[in-house]
Formats: sequence, C-alpha cells, structure tokens
Amino acid sequence: MTLARVLSTRREVNGEESCRLDIDGRSVSLTGALPPIRAGQWLRIEYEGKRLLSAERVVTTEEVNWAFYGRLKGFERDGALKALGVLGEETHVIVTEQPELLRSVKGVTPSTARAMQNHARRQGRLYSALKELADMGIGPELTPTLISHHGAGAAQFIRDNPYAAITERLPLRVIDHAARRLGISIFDPRRAPALAYETVRLACEDEGHTCLPETVLERRLTEIHALEQEEAQQAIEGAYALGHLKADHRAAYLPRQHLTERWLAEDLVRLHLCQTNLCQTSTVPALDAPHLTEEQARAVALGCVSGVTVITGGPGTGKTTTLKALLDSLEAAGLSTNLCAPTGKAASRMTQSTGREATTLHRLLGYDGSNFGDKPLSGDVFVVDEVSMASNELLGALLRNIPDGKRVILVGDEDQLPPIDPGWPLGALVKTMPLARLTKTHRQAEGSPILRLAHQLIAGEVPARTGVPFQELTSPEQLVGLVKSQEIEQGQRPVVLSAGRQGPLGVSAINAALQEAFNPGEGRLRLGDPVMMTRNDHKRGLMNGMTGEIVSLGKKIACLFEEKVYELAASEAGLLELAYAMTIHRSQGSEWPGVIVTLSHQHHQLLSRQLAYTGVTRARAHLVAAGEREAWTRSALTGFPRRYSMLERMLRE
Repeated sequence: MTLARVLSTRREVNGEESCRLDIDGRSVSLTGALPPIRAGQWLRIEYEGKRLLSAERVVTTEEVNWAFYGRLKGFERDGALKALGVLGEETHVIVTEQPELLRSVKGVTPSTARAMQNHARRQGRLYSALKELADMGIGPELTPTLISHHGAGAAQFIRDNPYAAITERLPLRVIDHAARRLGISIFDPRRAPALAYETVRLACEDEGHTCLPETVLERRLTEIHALEQEEAQQAIEGAYALGHLKADHRAAYLPRQHLTERWLAEDLVRLHLCQTNLCQTSTVPALDAPHLTEEQARAVALGCVSGVTVITGGPGTGKTTTLKALLDSLEAAGLSTNLCAPTGKAASRMTQSTGREATTLHRLLGYDGSNFGDKPLSGDVFVVDEVSMASNELLGALLRNIPDGKRVILVGDEDQLPPIDPGWPLGALVKTMPLARLTKTHRQAEGSPILRLAHQLIAGEVPARTGVPFQELTSPEQLVGLVKSQEIEQGQRPVVLSAGRQGPLGVSAINAALQEAFNPGEGRLRLGDPVMMTRNDHKRGLMNGMTGEIVSLGKKIACLFEEKVYELAASEAGLLELAYAMTIHRSQGSEWPGVIVTLSHQHHQLLSRQLAYTGVTRARAHLVAAGEREAWTRSALTGFPRRYSMLERMLRE
C-alpha cells in the first residue's frame, strides 16, 4: 500500500468522494470511498489509474501531540502550541525525557514548560489512550465525545466492544477499521445494532428526518446493506434493547431526537390548551381594520383567541399586513409582544416590516454556542416569522421556555424549503393547530411575473409565459456576463442563487468568477468583497448566514454587518466565505431588489419545486431565471422528499 498526504477533498455533484493527494511529491487526483479525513492528514491507499480502491486513515504521533497538549488552557496552551510547531512528533518524548530542551524553544516560558511537564505526568494515561486509539486508526478529531465520557479508559472501551462506540459519534466505517485491527470480524453480531443506529443517524443528519418508520429502516438495512429480513429485524430490536434507538409510533428514533419531538408536542399542546381553558377571560377584541381582506380579518380574530396560532401564505398574500393588525389588537389590550425569527436577516426584515424590534431565536433564548437557556421568557405574546425555517430543536427550545397562558403566533410559508436541521414542525402544525391560511393575492401583486412563476412552480407546472426572462447558460463566465447586464440601481448588482456548491454553476465556482470580475486582486478575501458568516459567533453577536462586506484588511478583518463594523482576527478568516452567490437554502429569510436564480442538472439530487419556489420568491422586483431549462422543468415536476416525523401523530393523541 502507498502512503499519501491529503491535499484536498470534495464531494462531487454525483455524490462520489474525490481527493487530491501528495504521493512522493506528485499531486494525484483520485475518486473513491474515503474515511473521515482532512487536508494535511495521511492515508494508506491502494489505487489503480484514477480510482481509489481502498484508503485507511494513518494517525501520526504529531497529531496525537497536538490533541494532547492542546487541552491546556490560556497562555500555557499558546506556549505549548509554539513548542509543538518547533518540536513536532518529538514533543512528548522531549517533555517526558529531556524537558531541559523545552527552554531552547522561542516563546516557551519556564511556566509553560512546567505546565507541559505537569500535564504529561498527571495525564499520562490519557496520552497513552490517545496513542492506542491512533494505532486503531481513530484520529483525535473524532474522539472528543469518547474522551469526555471515558477519559483515559477510552481505548479499553473500544477494545472491549468497538461497536458500543457508535453512540460516541464515531462513524461506523471508522469503527469497522478499528475492529479489523483488533481481529474482530465484520460479521460480529454486535455490529448489526450499530448499523441500525448509524442508518437512523445519517437519515436525520443528511435528510432531515427525525425518525425512520420501522418498515423504512428495515428496507434500508436489507436493500442498502444486504441484510436478510430477519437479520434487519434483529438489528432493530438489538438497537432498542441497548438503548441506541427509541421506539415510538412504530418508528425508530435517536434518543435525543425522540426527546426533542416529544417535548415539542407536549409544549404545543400545553400552550394550546392553557389558552383554550382560559379563553373566557383572555379573549382579546380585534381592532376594526377595514383595510384587511375577509381572510386576513379571520386570521386576526383567530390570533386574538388562540393560544397557538399558525398563519401561512405565499408572497403577496398579506402576511405582514395581517400580522401588524394582529399585533395592534394584542398591544391595544395591554399585552406585551416578543418578535423573533430563525436568522438575523429574517429578524431584520421583521423589524422593518412591522415597525417593532425583532431578534433571532438564538439571541432570545440565550444560546451560548452549545445550549439554549432554560429561564422562563417574559412577555405575553411570542411571534415567530419564517417559521418554515425552524427545526424541531429550535422551535422546541422556544416553546419550552414560554410559561403557561401565553400566546404563540407562528408565521410562514409552508411551500418553502424545510429547515436544514432535522424536523419540519410547520408541516405538522398546519394540520393540527388553529390555522389561518392566506390564499388571496393582493391586487397590486396579481400581475407580478415573479409570483406567476412561483405559483406555476409550486403547483408542479412546467414554467411557461410567466414574463420572467430566462437565460440559458452552462458556465460561470456566462453568468458573469449576465450579472454585468443586470445592474439594478446605483451600481447594485443582483444576488445570484444556486441549488448547490459544486460544479460549474455551483456557488463555489460562481463566487470565484464574480470576485475576479468585480473585485480582481490577490487573496481569498479582498477589500470590498461581500461575505457571509459560516458559523455562529455569540460573543460578537454574529450568526451563521449573516451577510456583510469587508471594509478593511490587515492584521484584523473588519466587516460591515447590518450597519455595524465588526473586527475578526486574521486567524478567524475561516468564519467568512464569499457571498457574491449563495445557495438557495442559505437565502431563506432574505429578500433583495434583484435576484438571478440559476439551476443546473448537475444538482439534480437537490432540485425540487420547493427549492425553485424559495429561490424565485427571494426577489422583490427583478428576477432572472438562468441555467438549464431541463433543470427548471425537473424542479417543477419534483416534490421535496418526504421528511419522516411523528409530530403530527403525537399532537393528535
């Protein structure tokens, strides 16, 4: 087998994995199954031509050293990392056997040297465990949960039963590799329950399900993993018996997802019934609002008497007008309101449209990057806009903190994409909770080409004679030309939306081409680039998905987000990505004066009428449909894949 260093990895548009490797100084691109791997790490491979036949993770001593000494805190950690950068894989040997050599490393103070020695002495068993795990092919980046639960006993835990580690966030193929090194057969009966667990976990993480019906799970185990029907049933029963999975309504859940969905159902019922039981004393009269349509007035009346109210409707149906009238009635009755949305952009739009301060759900709930707060929220009415974007976990965290007798108003468009995270509560709520569905389009919006296209798409009709211009194109260079021809006003360019990240019409290629066309220069990030946050930064109040612009570059990166300048260290550049173009999923909750939506058959696995509908309804005034007609046709004829959830059944119990 050949030793190779990983230069880069990617998932192709057809779903296959590919990598670029350094093999004896040569750059080689291969396609085939990869273990969890990052750039800079090592593989032991077999390959033929451009095809990767097998690949095993090789964990170096240097990686173990970085993981072990990286557990130090503060300035001691900073000094230890400097030592690691100089001493490399010899670091631990020097610390334990030749500590005087540490003093020769620039930047390592005597106190840091002592801290490293003390750490090595006190946590020696942990270092040995990390080394043993590395010898099994389990890299330190995969072990945080395992180490937090088992500490220095982690390696022994794996030796006793590697398949028990499936609930410690270790991928099954990594466990299989470790099991082989321990002499354990792939046919070991302990593997089957782990396979059932992994199948449900991937269904939640990759497809957004909260559970898998037992019949679906059994079918996946037999058709995808070649288990006999009896073996599949035994695997599921084994996972239940071990507590890996939970059964409810003949569906298999991960324990955390089951708890989340159960709590969400209980809190919805609690808030709905509290208000119903109190309605004699808590009914709020709706203010006279002659400008409302009949269905809008009914929605306001419903919100004035219900504990939980769901208001849905497409663009142009007056959700904002209805919500403002409802808020006016509730506030006139002396009730205090809290307005929030899943993203910063959606909260900002909510503030502008209602004239009331809105915030993100994360900020309202005191999210610290790991957990939501658990203190009861103050206020009488809680309004969530763009609720189609809210996952089970996010909506559940809100409802759990709302006291009995308070009102909840959920506003959204049920035809938009479901959230990225597991669950789609809005789909169950429109069938079980008090619902006001707005269907009548405003007179001023009736002739809108954008809405005509949106209505055709969501109805499953192939777009025709909508009035929206279409531009056939297949390359990012053609798209650059289209963007140049579509200047909206005062030099403002349209935002480009695409279904996926990879391929010629994927976000990565489009961003690179637009940056070169409109902001040529050196470096991945340049002064004036539009950028997007890729992770939450709660200390600064910056949320994943927020868009802004780079206003200065140097030792720090200054970015303008929502009319405020924030500074990031150069080492935090990874928090930012270019935002000349973005995926349609990322665009949810936002609107722009001008939008170009480009669809390509290369993203065929992502295409659906909900995706195309969400994209085109991001445009307020100007829209261009682009890409390949075949992709637009496929989108119109393809419904979004079903999301498995038992929330509706739980609410009907």
